[in-house]
Amino acid sequence: MRVTLRQLEAFYWTAKLGSVHAAAGHLNFSQPAVSARIRELEDVLALHLFTRNKQRLQLTPEGRQALAHAERVLGEAQDFERLSRGGPSLEGVMRLGADESTAMVVLSEILSQLKRSHPNLTVS
Repeated sequence: MRVTLRQLEAFYWTAKLGSVHAAAGHLNFSQPAVSARIRELEDVLALHLFTRNKQRLQLTPEGRQALAHAERVLGEAQDFERLSRGGPSLEGVMRLGADESTAMVVLSEILSQLKRSHPNLTVS
């Protein structure tokens, strides 16, 4: 068995959002599907990526290392998908607003993806 992008996405969003429930909502999957993908990934890697603490999951040291790799792989996969789009990159200034919880949870990831995808775009 090999690592899949779906497994990496489930792992990545669970790590970023702190729970399978939140990751499932973000990915529009069921919680059992997200849990299964994480279990499959842990089996393929022969590692425990999370420790369970009440309703929250915490990354193990191996999980923190794996998260850095998953971020790079998912970023490269997005870049690869953009090959087919081939349209012009966004330029100029974009004003972006977010509520506090969104800002704390996913805004940094959104901003880093925007910067990678559109280096000439300024976000304020």
